[in-house]
Amino acid sequence: MSTPRANLPEIAQNQASKYLTHNKSLWELEALTIGGVIDRDLTSPPSSPNEGDLYIPASTATGEWQGKEDNLAYYVNGEWIFSQPQEGWQHYLIDEAEVITYSGSGWEINTTTAYRLYDGTDEVTASQARTHIDSTSNPHSVTATQVNNTTAQWNADQLQGNAIATTSPTDGQGLFWDVGAGEYQPQTPSDGDMLKSTYDSNTNGQIDATATNTPYLTFSLQSTDYTLQSSDHGKWLEFDSSVTVTLPDGLTNGFQCFIQLISADTVTLSATTTLNAKGTQITTQWGVARVTHRGSNEWRAEGDLS
Repeated sequence: MSTPRANLPEIAQNQASKYLTHNKSLWELEALTIGGVIDRDLTSPPSSPNEGDLYIPASTATGEWQGKEDNLAYYVNGEWIFSQPQEGWQHYLIDEAEVITYSGSGWEINTTTAYRLYDGTDEVTASQARTHIDSTSNPHSVTATQVNNTTAQWNADQLQGNAIATTSPTDGQGLFWDVGAGEYQPQTPSDGDMLKSTYDSNTNGQIDATATNTPYLTFSLQSTDYTLQSSDHGKWLEFDSSVTVTLPDGLTNGFQCFIQLISADTVTLSATTTLNAKGTQITTQWGVARVTHRGSNEWRAEGDLS
């Protein structure tokens, strides 16, 4: 008598030497459930098998495997024992790095998504995935040495879709967005730079512990018509004559600066596209206006405007 699915031998009532039947069932059960199949292409047993080796004899098998094609051949206690597979049995095939399933007429590589990657057009087998991962020229196979590699595959040329300049940075520089160039560029921060509000070259980049973390303002004096630039962000611009200050399109959303008239003249604000404010002119000496780029080429201004 044997079990109906795995065909494991059963112990009969009043059977002598029950341990023999019991042990054989354990061996076959181990072959079915533990470990992987070493090979399925051999037609004869290996000359020096190890205890516990598991094979699937190929067609036209010879020697001790003769007539046992497609069986599970398990070497234990110095001999080969065989299990006839049933439809649906699965095993991992070591030499091909694949999962195989018995179809009822032969062993086939498993094509279910549990063991293969498939996008509707192409599929990647486990062995192909392993080759891809192990390839030393593959940019996805990252090692500690390759992280310091200077080849192109390790040099980022974009940040969130925006270009990065190819200029090599120098010591102490940071990566700043340059609106005019339309790319990130290495630049050296200045003391009080709004983009580096905690930078101070006198303290190796650290804010004095006794001071507040309020960014320093940078002052810039202008005497002629002037168009705001990205580098004016956070600055205090002073004008000592009658001028027109152009608020251009394209500056970063949130750009902000202060404009002050320090003479008895007039400063006129002129936006390329849109300026929303209660007035467009500073007409009194020491008058100040703050201008902010709201985005979508819209400017807003507040302060001593008429």
